[in-house]
Amino acid sequence: MSEDRYILIVGSPRSGTSLLRHVLSHNSELCGHPLEPQYILDLHRRFGFTITDVARALDLLISHRMFPAGMVDATILRTTLAGRTSIELSELLAACYRIMRAGSDRPVL
Repeated sequence: MSEDRYILIVGSPRSGTSLLRHVLSHNSELCGHPLEPQYILDLHRRFGFTITDVARALDLLISHRMFPAGMVDATILRTTLAGRTSIELSELLAACYRIMRAGSDRPVL
């Protein structure tokens, strides 16, 4: 498996982050996220950096209005994390993004 590579674009509201993400998503060497991933903040607010209720976190993630359900198969994600009782937020996101870019070596934007 290739090395995980992610590009997170963060900033204050109205600072140009959406425009930057939009411009970069047209680069064929990047796997662009279709929406602003606000579910990351919601997961952190609810569970912190260490998630001790993986099933509830997956439910929140998969049902989140900004989650790219068309790019991440929820069944594969649940199977990948089956049996986990705790997980770091970064590990959960990495699992999602690995599924999102399956078969590609492009970093996820």
